[in-house]
This record gives sequence, structure tokens and C-alpha cells, in this order.
Amino acid sequence: MIWKFFNSPPTNKNLPKLHFFISSIVHNLLYFLVILTTIQGTLMSQVGGFDVNLLSLITLPRIIGENLDMYPIFKKIHYTFWIFLLATFTVHFIGEIYHLLSGDKYGIWQRMNFWTNKK
Repeated sequence: MIWKFFNSPPTNKNLPKLHFFISSIVHNLLYFLVILTTIQGTLMSQVGGFDVNLLSLITLPRIIGENLDMYPIFKKIHYTFWIFLLATFTVHFIGEIYHLLSGDKYGIWQRMNFWTNKK
């Protein structure tokens, strides 16, 4: 995600408006859900009484206190966000396969993968 903030997105002048609209929604939803699921997972762990370690180097400070009565609710919310993230990723993956199998007439697959020379 850091790469996105330091690089401008490629132009999509030839891409149909519907493709551009759907890809914008899917990409923004992926970023939103990754950030939201991470924050909510941190809260869930802390409500459950667990410490959250970052790369086993730093223990994150507690944002919320332990509350074992609320833990099942936080767990259900986290699971729901995870399902939405998985579904959004699946839509993104289907889009990748579509561009690969459709002949890549817009150059989307060419820009996405790491194994071909970039034009």
C-alpha cells in the first residue's frame, strides 16, 4: 500500500467507463477493508485480553481494555470484515483472470504482473 502513495496510477484512457468504475470501487474497497480489518482485529485482540505485537518487536499500546463479554461481538465483526475482504479479493482476482484470458486488449494484465517486460 505504501507503493500506491508514492506512485501515480497509470492512465486508463482506453478502458471502458464501466471497467474503470468497477476497478476503482474494488481497489478502494480493498484498501479500506485491509485497513479496517487490521484496526478491528487489533481491537478484538485487546478486548479478548491479548497483547498485539508488531513483528514480534513492539507491543502495541492498549487502545481498549479487556472485556471478555464483548469479545464474541468483536470476533463476529472481525469475521464479517474478513468475509467482505475475501469476497472483494475474489472479485479482483476474477478481474485479473478476465484480463489475462481476454487477450489483454487494454494492457491491464501487462501492468499487473511481474513476469513480463513492461512497455
